[in-house]
Amino acid sequence: RSALLHVLCKVHTVLISSGEFRYLYNDLFITDYCLWIQYVDDAVLKKLQKEVADVELQKSDVGLDLEDLELEGQMAALKVKEPQQLDSDDEPENFAQQLLQIYSLYSGATASFVHNPTFGLNGW
Repeated sequence: RSALLHVLCKVHTVLISSGEFRYLYNDLFITDYCLWIQYVDDAVLKKLQKEVADVELQKSDVGLDLEDLELEGQMAALKVKEPQQLDSDDEPENFAQQLLQIYSLYSGATASFVHNPTFGLNGW
């Protein structure tokens, strides 16, 4: 009971401070619920708790097209950027590092070939 009253008071505060005529919901509903929850019988609260627990809410019940929004979000997450073509004057950002790696791989392979004349021939 006190937890419900606490939540209703929080809702009341939010509706007062949010503007755009939302304070009218306080006058129409929330203030009355705050008073009602303090004096209602425990049996009524138990019944209300059971009824709320039995409600199965689906995305389509909300009326916000949540299924469509979820599908659009999944499609946006799956979009893959198309590879960009580099022009002749464009160079990758780490071009120097790539050249160094290629050189070190090449020089290592050359050194292995020089020290082992059968390098690469026995495995094929």
